[in-house]
Amino acid sequence: MKRIFWHFSKTQKALLAALAFVFIFSSAGLLWNFYKDHTIAFAAEGGTFIEGDVRTIDQGFVLNPLLVTANSKAGSVEASISRVIFAGLMKFEAKTGEIIDHLASHTLSEDKKKYVFTLKEGVKWHDSIPITADDVIFTYQTLIQNPLFPNSSLRDTFIGIVIEKVDDRTISFTLPKPYKFFLTNFTIGLVPKHILELTPPENIALDDFNLNPIGAGPYRFSKISYSDDKESAVIDLEAFPEYIGGKPKISFLQFKLYPNNEILAKNTSGLNALYPKIKNEYDFLSQNDGYTLRDFTLPQYVAVFINMDSPKLAGTGNQSVRLALQLATNKEEILTKVSGKRIDTPLLETDTSEWLFEYDPVKAAGALKDSGWFLLASTPPEPVPAKAEETPPQEPPPQGETPKKLRFIYHPGDTPEVQTSLTDDYLLGTFPASTIRVSVNGYFLQLFDSSSERFSYRISSDIGTLKKGENVYHVEFFGKDGKIDEEDIRVYFGEKIPEVTKKDAKDNDGIPPSPEGTPPKESEVPSVQIPDNIRRDKEGKPLVFDLVTVDTPSFYPIIAENLKKEWADVGIELNVEVLTQENFAERALVRKDYDLLLYGENMGYNLDAFPFWHYSQGDTGSNLSKYKSFEAGVLLEEIRQSHDGELRLDRLKKLRDLIKTDVPAVFLLSPYYTMPIDPKIQNVDIKGMALVPDRFSDIEQWYIREARSFRPGSGWLDFFPWFFSQIFGN
Repeated sequence: MKRIFWHFSKTQKALLAALAFVFIFSSAGLLWNFYKDHTIAFAAEGGTFIEGDVRTIDQGFVLNPLLVTANSKAGSVEASISRVIFAGLMKFEAKTGEIIDHLASHTLSEDKKKYVFTLKEGVKWHDSIPITADDVIFTYQTLIQNPLFPNSSLRDTFIGIVIEKVDDRTISFTLPKPYKFFLTNFTIGLVPKHILELTPPENIALDDFNLNPIGAGPYRFSKISYSDDKESAVIDLEAFPEYIGGKPKISFLQFKLYPNNEILAKNTSGLNALYPKIKNEYDFLSQNDGYTLRDFTLPQYVAVFINMDSPKLAGTGNQSVRLALQLATNKEEILTKVSGKRIDTPLLETDTSEWLFEYDPVKAAGALKDSGWFLLASTPPEPVPAKAEETPPQEPPPQGETPKKLRFIYHPGDTPEVQTSLTDDYLLGTFPASTIRVSVNGYFLQLFDSSSERFSYRISSDIGTLKKGENVYHVEFFGKDGKIDEEDIRVYFGEKIPEVTKKDAKDNDGIPPSPEGTPPKESEVPSVQIPDNIRRDKEGKPLVFDLVTVDTPSFYPIIAENLKKEWADVGIELNVEVLTQENFAERALVRKDYDLLLYGENMGYNLDAFPFWHYSQGDTGSNLSKYKSFEAGVLLEEIRQSHDGELRLDRLKKLRDLIKTDVPAVFLLSPYYTMPIDPKIQNVDIKGMALVPDRFSDIEQWYIREARSFRPGSGWLDFFPWFFSQIFGN
């Protein structure tokens, strides 16, 4: 054969070689087609996932779930990395939006107040030491519940919770009252007692553990390496083979940290993903970069929060001014500049498709005029003296004759000023015969019955309607044609303090003034600097508000300038102040020093509106509007305590309508985020995310490499029957 081949000419040899190549290539194609038809693809282990983020490793950088949960770091790079290193008793699934059992299974008592967790068999730390009930007690009781624990927002969540060890694998948590959303708190990653038990809780943020962590999540920490200039860093993680959810398919994770966006943009080559951001912040990417952009929204809203203690915005008297801000805001125009979806209520559990707030600058101008704010071209109407009205006949109170000094209120005392030591009492009184509604400090009594002989209003330190010092209650009586009469009473609880005026009481919208809270100064700008198109009151003072926002994300200043222009069209001057992150927290979130605040709030896993709108959170909590409606407070408590779906929905609708009427904020939008990711990263599902770190909630199921196996009953011996069937048909 060899001799024959050498007798061929060069042309014949080349032709023969070509035919051989075609034969081999065709055979390989046939074999590959056969293999694909008779095998099933499955995820295989191996590969490295590399994500690029903007962050510098400094003194504030901590890989510790207790220090990056329920605070300003909840959406940070550290929180994302901590998510894959640590694991909690429960787990949030981004693809379903549900909280499921993770390191433990749980039961809930019939009265909805006691949670019992049983650790699963075989759960281990990354150093292979078993996780026990002592680790759970250490995490929640020794650290989180300690008064010196540095994460105050997380610590406050567990105040009053009784935590008990039942046995080595069982732990109980008993609540003082039911709380529908409490289960979400158990998604917090546990930390190991055997590593941190000698660290005082107040020093945990300084411990070396935070840069060399040991958790129980799908990936364990390997190392941190730095660039020569120390500005960039790489955090390496490796798959944990004993993870309770199964060993992850991707063998290694790398987080490459760059000091700023400009340097990150120059180093996108070789990365599999970029940290999720507001959509327009990745406009620099092109199709050639090889990323698929995975868009998503979070359960959050951006709003203009109205400081209900600000003089020109407070109380029922300025409700029309707040409504004017709502009517003068063109949300659709904002959405042409900022990528997002429209939001009209903070209660994201409710269906808002049946109503939207309208944009109507004409009505906005009318509301401002009705509130006593006029353009220079118009003349304020002359005040009309009120006609004297005869006091309607009064029904005697059930406890005897109406006291002489007060026409209607007779309890807790028969004088305009009363001293009390009771922490829980009722304001009682009679009312004019034609009364159909009664309000106390702007709150209309929901249980008032005009056929009864008295009205009642609960004053209690437990619900915030009775506070230390002076409490002023302004009672108003309304008939079908409007207000009939009004009356004040001052109740001193504890030490007596100087009087406040009736106006102070009325402007506080239903809840007595807080002794700690100080209303911000009214915005003052010299009249010569105010354009002629800005409204004035009867004294010539201009309608000016200070709006505070922060410089990141970048669309906040864009929205602020848009509002400044829109509101100027109806006669409102807006002083916009854009703060850096360093200055913003103290000024806006702690002191709440503003008339208006442009900011966003994330509802997280539970959509619990209580921290953001309950009156108890107005002075020192997350109630950025300082909205102090007693009626809203009652509804919020019922919503968070009830496990009855129908009852909760009913209360949510009532609360939504109440907030719509009171206008404590102008709700704008929920921004679109995007996650640039290499399409070869498979099985990624982020549609139900609540926080940015949730993209890793099922990372153990992601994979890069793929393998194949023959279907049951198939093998290579089936090739020839398949081959002939392809040639000659079945």
